[in-house]
This record gives sequence, C-alpha cells and structure tokens, in this order.
Amino acid sequence: MKEVVTKSLTHALEGYNSHLAAHNILEGLTLNTASKTLPGSPYTIWQLIGHISFWQERTIAHLKGQPLTRVHNIEEGWPFGKSPSNSNELQDSIHTLLSGVTEVKQLLEKVADLKHPPSYDSCYDLITSMATHLSYHLGQIMILRRMQGDYPPPSGEYPW
Repeated sequence: MKEVVTKSLTHALEGYNSHLAAHNILEGLTLNTASKTLPGSPYTIWQLIGHISFWQERTIAHLKGQPLTRVHNIEEGWPFGKSPSNSNELQDSIHTLLSGVTEVKQLLEKVADLKHPPSYDSCYDLITSMATHLSYHLGQIMILRRMQGDYPPPSGEYPW
C-alpha cells in the first residue's frame, strides 16, 4: 500500500493525470502577466506564487521535524505585494517554488525515516495537504493566465 500512496502523491506533485505540472503552468510567465490585477480576482499570480511558497516552506520544515509556528492571520500566508520588483525576482521565486516541489518528492521517498508531524495524522497526510494545495493554486494561476491570453505556455501544455 505504501508504494501506491507514494506513487499517487508523486503524480500529484509532478502534475500527472488530473494535475498539471507546476513547471508547465509557470513556464514563460512574464513580469506583466504575474503582476496584473484582474477584476474579481483577489490576488495576482505573483501573490499566488508567494502564498504557495510560504506554505510549501512550512511543509518542508515540518517534514524535517521542525514544529509549525502559529499563523496568526490570513495576511501572513500572503507574503508578497501585488508584483515583483523585476523579472529576476519573479524567476527566482518560480525557481524556489519548483525546487520545493522537487524537495518534497525527495522527502516522500524516505517518508518512513521522517519524524511524524504532530499536527497531522502522518507524513503522507502532510504531503497530501501540500500536493492538493499546490494543485488548487496552480489551477488558479492557469485560469488567470488564460484570462490574460497567456496560456497555454510556450511548450503547449494542456489548455484546460
């Protein structure tokens, strides 16, 4: 059963089956597209990237045995302003997000060796939470890109 769960979570993190890969959704993202505020959307793509990374970093730290610190209000989980200062900052943040996904996949391979996170039922539960959070917000990014006429990305990843 462990192999099935590990494979399923790896697929979710990699964008396999019903999920889309983070690297494809973020591919070719420009400063203008990441910074644009659209009517009805509470966040820019840039803010979504920051939010994903904020929780991803907490997940990784918790998987490594660090206690979770309390998040006192919603604003703490949305650490970015409306836009990055330049394209390098955007690309660095995308790289950090993608590196975090890779790190979680590597941690998943040795989940039995990880310390049980006290605020979750298991390490699998914590990684499932991260994978679904990632998928949810990547879907938002894809929709915001489509609304701006900037999707599919250059590789032609799935248009839905």
